[in-house]
Amino acid sequence: MLKHLFNLSIKLKFARTNPVRQVKMFREDNGRTRYLSQDEAESLLAVCNPDFRSVVLTAMHTGFRQSEIASLRWSSVDLMNRSITVQSCYSKNGETRTVPMTADLAKVFGQIRKDRDVMPDDLVFLNRYGKPWKSWRTAFGNAVERAGLADFHFHDLHHCYGSWLAMEGVNEKGRMELMGHKDSEMTLRYTHLSMDYKRQAVVKLSSFGSDSPQISPSQPVAKVILPWFDVHQIVDNY
Repeated sequence: MLKHLFNLSIKLKFARTNPVRQVKMFREDNGRTRYLSQDEAESLLAVCNPDFRSVVLTAMHTGFRQSEIASLRWSSVDLMNRSITVQSCYSKNGETRTVPMTADLAKVFGQIRKDRDVMPDDLVFLNRYGKPWKSWRTAFGNAVERAGLADFHFHDLHHCYGSWLAMEGVNEKGRMELMGHKDSEMTLRYTHLSMDYKRQAVVKLSSFGSDSPQISPSQPVAKVILPWFDVHQIVDNY
């Protein structure tokens, strides 16, 4: 903060130098590992208002970011092939990305389309008054509070998507493409495994107990008998 303050002061002509410039900063761990369990996800969806529930479900089952969901139009929704496309102008990495719909998501989108007389350029998600969402900060905050969740943000639904894919065995390349990441480090940052998943993983390891068949019965070690030399004789010969 102090470094930024001096940089701003230089920009505004209130200072000439930044005395904090040469100070080495500690490395901060700003990564989050918050994601929802199955029960938590069901609780959150259960307390969402009907118009907002479809938004949260879309974030959970596509990994789309807030801006990508808010800008989604019916021209990007293919109910016949069950896929949704984020256009490059709205995606974070500037590339078009298409993801398949889950059965739950296809059902929700089908119902929304059935309830409305939609045009290709219409926004998919509207609030209860039939207007485009300006912000769903309040709606999400209220839903999180009603669900009894702690320290959970809307962007953490992106973490949920990546973590759930990993725990279902989707490989790294598949997760990168589905989540719209250009490098694997970003994908790994958004991928977390539950403790139950880790427990199940270590159970699969081979057992190496004393009675385990993986361990060969101990064999007697053959002794190597070296010939005896008279050290004094060797020294005398040299």
